[in-house]
Amino acid sequence: MKVSIIGAGKLGTALARLAVAAGHETLIHARPKPMLDIILGSLVPEAKLVSFEEAALADVMILAVPRTALDSFDFSLVRGIIIDATNPWEATGTVVESSALAGLSVPVVRTLNHIAYEELTSDSRVLNPHALPRAVAVVEAGEGTAAAADFVESLGFDAVVVQDDAAHLFEPDGRYFGAPLTAEELASL
Repeated sequence: MKVSIIGAGKLGTALARLAVAAGHETLIHARPKPMLDIILGSLVPEAKLVSFEEAALADVMILAVPRTALDSFDFSLVRGIIIDATNPWEATGTVVESSALAGLSVPVVRTLNHIAYEELTSDSRVLNPHALPRAVAVVEAGEGTAAAADFVESLGFDAVVVQDDAAHLFEPDGRYFGAPLTAEELASL
């Protein structure tokens, strides 16, 4: 599977490490910044730094940038599913009035947004085969939900589909944001 990650910060590079470890062809698109090649070369040397246009052709595109940055991308170019791992959070100034992703012709599924980047790598059974099983919520979004759940599973987590009306529970300040739940615990909420 070809996976692109938009953003090369702490979350983006953690997700890239997981995607590479899971055997996915991994692409990263990031704003140019000093030492980007060195950072990516040391953290995820197997990933390829690409243009947004090339990233848009992936089977799965993961958004790992602040929500306030979403308006700068042309998501009409995207061909696969989009995994929205962003969070609107007042404390970080990333709450926006409207979603730049509204009206897309490809599925957008919210997941991987309620677990800290350092826990993504430490709790993944792909990177740490002895890690305890950890569930990741995949917010029901119709078409694309099953593919997003399969992708989360490939990263070494137990994917549990939750209804859209429960999504707020997994956002910052939500009851289960950061909670290390098993699949059984998450499914019983």
